[in-house]
Amino acid sequence: MIWTVARHEWLLIFREPRFWVPFLFPPLLLIVTQWIVFSNQGDAFGSEDIQGYIMLLLGVMMAPMASPLTADSFAGERERNSLELLLLAPVSSKELFLGKFLAVIPFPLFFAIAIQTIFFLFVESITFSIYLKTLLAAISACLLVNGFSLLISLRAKTVRSATQSSIIIIFPLFILVQWGAREYLSSISIPIIAFTISIFAFILFSALAFRCFKRI
Repeated sequence: MIWTVARHEWLLIFREPRFWVPFLFPPLLLIVTQWIVFSNQGDAFGSEDIQGYIMLLLGVMMAPMASPLTADSFAGERERNSLELLLLAPVSSKELFLGKFLAVIPFPLFFAIAIQTIFFLFVESITFSIYLKTLLAAISACLLVNGFSLLISLRAKTVRSATQSSIIIIFPLFILVQWGAREYLSSISIPIIAFTISIFAFILFSALAFRCFKRI
């Protein structure tokens, strides 16, 4: 039943062509604007530090792209007065929660991994070490942002408020990238620690969200 619920959500998502815009336009815009900025500095764009910094920004930028979908998972049902009807379906609350949860989470993870991998494959000077570290950062950001968005979706009354509230978490992540990009990329332990923390935070957000869902 979990996959039945997830497939139903996927059909609803893919019926809306504008769904793809947030995942495709921002990374292209970031790459072009950063290239224009750094191309005026000679060989700066080709430096490993700058390329790693751009890849970190890409990872963080992709994280909130699915926030509207995550926010709509439960806040949208509440706003449309259909959440109570879903709870009457012959599906356990756990299966319903996991189905809607799994319908959204793969999208930001897939696009974050795809963007990082494409950038790595097309820019030959990027080392595998930088790629692996920025990939971990992108996955960590996706887990944090979408886990938090899921929790907010269950507590908000409208999709608009859920979306606006869930995106707040992205600002600390951008600040961390601005301040700690060099230390993150030059360290071996920091990416692993950050990834581990994000997994625990994601589990915590998911557990709290499921607890809220059972109370509805």
